[in-house]
Amino acid sequence: MKKMIWILCALTVLAALCGTASCEQAGPDLYHIGLEVTGLMGEIAGNEAYLSAFGRPETWTEVREAADTGDYDQPTAVYSVRLEDAEGYVREMFAADDETRELWENLPEELTQQLLYRVTPATFCNMANARVGTASISFASAATAVIRNSELTGDETASYLYTFDKGIPILVSFGYHGASGMFVFIPKEAQNLEGIRAALPGLTVEPVETGE
Repeated sequence: MKKMIWILCALTVLAALCGTASCEQAGPDLYHIGLEVTGLMGEIAGNEAYLSAFGRPETWTEVREAADTGDYDQPTAVYSVRLEDAEGYVREMFAADDETRELWENLPEELTQQLLYRVTPATFCNMANARVGTASISFASAATAVIRNSELTGDETASYLYTFDKGIPILVSFGYHGASGMFVFIPKEAQNLEGIRAALPGLTVEPVETGE
């Protein structure tokens, strides 16, 4: 009887503990995984020899020098960036007139799905870069970075936008066993919550509490 009472007490204590965060299965630390990406991109921005493998550095010299700030391990803020309804966005895009609407409605199902796969937060960031100029687009394409991380299962599909005191904002996209980063040329005066929302219309942008 005493043994049974001891077992019941132990199970009660265990159940109480599991009701707290100590027994919750913590997901991947997206913030710090993202910092690995931003740090790597800082190295890339400072290495002209590496960048020359992806284009002609003379076409983006000023952009690279502006990006080479050395502060990509010290973000000033981090924002979660999400596309809530990819299909709704694409439908609206094709709803300009009857002809384009018909094109969307007649797309084969597999091509419709392919189109939806390609509409991501990175798509909107590319559009923001396109508004700045060809040098920024070219540099952003050459300076992308990818890391591998087995903690990322793909279930936590997300994108974080990191801003810095001097550096160019970086979008980090998390996927299955990896994360990728790209520079996003948002003007310095717009690098706040409202400014980023205005620069990336169609996306849901929310601050991320990092605890640091």
